[in-house]
Formats: sequence, C-alpha cells, structure tokens
Amino acid sequence: DTPSPAEVMQRVNALIIPDNLQTMFVTAMYGVLNLESGIFTYANAGHNPPIWLCGKKRTMTLLGRTGAALGILADLPMEDRSITLEDDDLLLLYTDGLTEAFSPKGETFGEERLQEVLEKARAINVREVLDEIEASVRKFMGSNSPDDDMTMLGIKRTI
Repeated sequence: DTPSPAEVMQRVNALIIPDNLQTMFVTAMYGVLNLESGIFTYANAGHNPPIWLCGKKRTMTLLGRTGAALGILADLPMEDRSITLEDDDLLLLYTDGLTEAFSPKGETFGEERLQEVLEKARAINVREVLDEIEASVRKFMGSNSPDDDMTMLGIKRTI
C-alpha cells in the first residue's frame, strides 16, 4: 500500500524529531502526479507555495501549506490536497532562494515579481518559462551573488 504525501511527510518528521536537539526545522513539498489523469496530490510542510497556472481558465493559484515545517511538532498534523492539471496547465515548484534573492538596493525578488514573470511567460514552453524566471532573477540581483540555492521545477501538461 503506497503512503499518501501527508503520510510520507509525517514519517520523515518522525525521523527528524528524535535527533533534533537544536530545534531546527525544514520545509518540504512532496507530491505525486498521475500522468494519465493529471491529478497532482501533494503535502506542503511549510514550504513556498507552488504556483499553478491554468492555461485555459487563465488563472493563477498558490497551492498553500498543508502542515507545519518538519522537525517542530512530534505529532505533525498534515493533510493531502489534490488538483487536476488540464491541457496547457503549468505548475511551478521552487525554493525560497528564488524569492529571497536580493537586489543591490537590498530588496527581495519576492512572490509578486515571480508571479508577474510567470504571467508574461505563460504561453511559452516550460523550459523557456524557467529560463525567463532565472534571467529575471539574475537581472534583479545585478552583481550580487545568491545567498541561497535557487531551485525550480516546472511541469506543463500537454495532452
């Protein structure tokens, strides 16, 4: 029997808690995509909310957290949520290094700028969307070096 994303998160949390003497925590996103139906079932433990762009409906939805970060609570409440990716929908998962990238003026790139780039780039293929986001963040940072990793995963469904 395959565990749900929420059950996986709870199991990982149970492994972290006994050795977490410094009270550290980790955010995580775990999801399972059914390639036939397009159903994406996920659990989000305090991580940045993935962004779901619906191609035909022209909507943008943030997939919120379904539980707290791992390593904080021994009995971690966590729930699964599901969405259905339709033809031409795009799902973007990313780390906080992207939205917390600093400009030379000390501003952060932020969720709003990321969403603006996505809105402009929604009609192109997923590789070009990721390239466009990376170029926008690098331009925003100017000569600054990243303080954190900037990792992205884009999924675009084409039927």
